[in-house]
Parts: sequence; C-alpha cells; structure tokens
Amino acid sequence: MKGDAHWDVFHILSQVFIFGGFIVLSYAWSILWKAQKEHKLAKTGIYARMRHPQYAAFIFIMLGFLLQWPTLPT
Repeated sequence: MKGDAHWDVFHILSQVFIFGGFIVLSYAWSILWKAQKEHKLAKTGIYARMRHPQYAAFIFIMLGFLLQWPTLPT
C-alpha cells in the first residue's frame, strides 16, 4: 500500500483493537475490584454479558498488535 503507514487501514484497525481492548480490560478490572471488596461474585456490568471479559480484552489487544506488526514472532 502507498502513503503514510500510520494512516493505513490495518494500522487504524489495530489501534481500535488495542485501545478498545484496554478499555474493556480496565472496565472489567474495576468491576472485579469492587466485587472482591464486597466479597461477592462479579455479576454486573460486562460480567453480566460475558464470562471472561479480561481474556477477550487480551485477545483484542494481541489481535491489534498482530495487525500492526504482521511478522512471524507476533
């Protein structure tokens, strides 16, 4: 592809996955922190929709880095 590599479709999509993953991760951690503080099970927020939002967030982050640096080690 021609042009600036930072404004490439894959680079922009990778940024969306990376930042979106970190947002989901921080939101999930805050819910877990509140639930542990109250000695309860996390069943509200994003945990009401999916079982392991932290795993999903880490997968989004890794997918974003894979789109950004498509090399064999990544």
